[in-house]
Amino acid sequence: MMQTESLLNCDLSFVRETIEKTAVDMILARSRVRPIAIVMSGSFARREETVLVQNGSATVIGDAELYAVFKTPSDTKPFLNIAHLLAEEIQQQLATREIHCPVSFGVPSCRILRCMPPHIMGFELRTTGKVLWGDYDILALIPPFGPKDIPKWDAWRSVANRMIEQLVYADALRSEGAGGVSKLLYSCLKIQLELATMVLHFLGAYQPTYQQRAEALKQLEKHSDHREFPWLSELTTRVEACTYFKLDPNKSSPYGEIFRGACPEVDQHRIVEEECLRVMELVRSVWVWGAERLLKCKLDESVDPLNIALRLARAQDWRWRLRGWLRLGLLEAGWRNSDFWFSVARLVNYGSPRFLTYGVAATLYFNWGGWLDIRSSMPDEAAQRAMRYFPFGRMRANEVTTWLEASRAVVSGWDRFLKTSWV
Repeated sequence: MMQTESLLNCDLSFVRETIEKTAVDMILARSRVRPIAIVMSGSFARREETVLVQNGSATVIGDAELYAVFKTPSDTKPFLNIAHLLAEEIQQQLATREIHCPVSFGVPSCRILRCMPPHIMGFELRTTGKVLWGDYDILALIPPFGPKDIPKWDAWRSVANRMIEQLVYADALRSEGAGGVSKLLYSCLKIQLELATMVLHFLGAYQPTYQQRAEALKQLEKHSDHREFPWLSELTTRVEACTYFKLDPNKSSPYGEIFRGACPEVDQHRIVEEECLRVMELVRSVWVWGAERLLKCKLDESVDPLNIALRLARAQDWRWRLRGWLRLGLLEAGWRNSDFWFSVARLVNYGSPRFLTYGVAATLYFNWGGWLDIRSSMPDEAAQRAMRYFPFGRMRANEVTTWLEASRAVVSGWDRFLKTSWV
């Protein structure tokens, strides 16, 4: 009875505490080697989680990001073997209490924390992470770098990752059912918030929480020359709306209507398509502006995104390029594979596997609107050009003939080789 009353009264502290306790109990029960700490990161740690309460149940839009920290790299291996299954078991246990929450795991060793290079994820983990169990000083192992120490490239990478997340659900607008459409809308919301992070970081005004970023963006818009940032007013308005929904999805809002299923399916598809295409145009303007900052030169917004992305990939430090190719070789046992060495010889001068993937993804993302118009052949042609730079040898570019096939290949490669790595 207490559970139902809590959910009906939108007592999010009950939801949060239940998720935390369930996760800790099940991690400790299933771990063959006991972690030295269990940490919550991301929105839940910052108390900025998005929880939709409806009909006596709570649905988390997003996920609960957990870290099981182990003393040595060898201690992480048994947990890595069960992490995926354990996440599913935690989700199932929460569902019995009417809490529907995806769970994801990071499994670092103390050495990983000590050697963490400056990046936004590490800064937010150290400054806003919440230790749920174990060594409550564990996050102090992360070096005390600040926003000024974080390369601008890192914020750029985050926007590129959000583009790929949208490609995951890109075909939802051509499919029946509302599940994929709501996930697409959420990824559309997240890329707008990520744009705010990039702009603020590039201009030296980065903040670690959504609420702080929305306020910082408003102040920036208030005191900036609109001729220099013609897109800033729209971005500020959109980020404010996204933040409003993210922090309280149970209040009335345009986003909330979609997630609550309050409008017919055909209207959902139309509204989400219009929203995604408008956001895509905004992303392009800010993306080109960011590229200009990184390349230190003026760019024409009408230039093929692939050409801009390849210039950015070439501008990456050669040591990061080399590390990326070496890591890919280890993951694919590439040194035994002639296809891998052919890819290295052909592509190493263009960039690292990660930044080449970002280039292909950007090309696909900015041609998404054309793909939705089934009469156009341009997206397929753009996809075929971009896939010449696709770095994963087992997914042969010459076998990809359509925009959708290319999108699926990029998502698969990113998920397999890049998603859990910083290199």
